[in-house]
Amino acid sequence: MKMGQCRITVLKKCTLPPIREQYPAFFESCGEECAVFEVGQQFLCQKQMPEGFCPVAWGDLYHYVMATLWECKLSNTIKGLRRSDETVLCCTSGLHPVAFLIEDASKGEKGGAGS
Repeated sequence: MKMGQCRITVLKKCTLPPIREQYPAFFESCGEECAVFEVGQQFLCQKQMPEGFCPVAWGDLYHYVMATLWECKLSNTIKGLRRSDETVLCCTSGLHPVAFLIEDASKGEKGGAGS
């Protein structure tokens, strides 16, 4: 089985107003939203973390990227998050969560990589 490419698309940068209001000191030094990603940004990858990608987010998404690349059937524990060749996931940042779409890039070209 040949390994293809995986596309990761930034769907949404989330804010947490109730937490920000209750604990403003946590946000003073790091801002309200994730500073690494922009909505709509796309990354193409295989086994390595794409250039410019957040290492924490990569750690969260890595197993799903590998499952997509190797066309694995994921367990029902993420039922509702996975549809055919796509998975929607969020990184585990407690202050700056970001939602991502992970898909097999070899199953139809939808755009460019990087930035």
